Amino acid sequence: MDWNDGYTTIVCKLFAEQVRKGNPPNTHLNNVGYSEVKERFFQSTGIMLKKSQLKNKWDKLRGDLSAWKKLMRKQTGTGWNWEKGTINMDAEWWKKTKKDIPGVGKFKNRPLQNEDELKVMFGNIINEE
Repeated sequence: MDWNDGYTTIVCKLFAEQVRKGNPPNTHLNNVGYSEVKERFFQSTGIMLKKSQLKNKWDKLRGDLSAWKKLMRKQTGTGWNWEKGTINMDAEWWKKTKKDIPGVGKFKNRPLQNEDELKVMFGNIINEE
C-alpha cells in the first residue's frame, strides 16, 4: 500500500470517527473500529486493507504526531515559514534536531498533515514529555 496524502487524509478521518464513537479501548482501535475503518476505506477508495496495515498506519501516525509535538516545543527561537507552516533553520540545526528527535526530517519542508484528526485519535495516548 502506497500511502499518499489523499489516502492518509481519508484514513485519519475514519480513525478519528472511530475514536469519537468510543472504539479505542486503550492505545489502539478495537476490532469493531478496525472493521469499520477497513470497510469505509474500501468504499471510499476501492482498496481493501488488512487490519495489520491499518494498525501499522495508526502506529506510524502516532509517531508522527509525537515527533511533531517535540519539534514544536524545540522550535522556540527559530525562524518560521508562515507560508509553508515549517521551521526555517539552516542544515546544521536540522541535522542536530533529526538526531535529537527521530522522525522529524519529513517536517523540514512540510508541516504535519491531518493534525486535527491526529489530536482526536491520540489526545489521550501521547505523553507530552
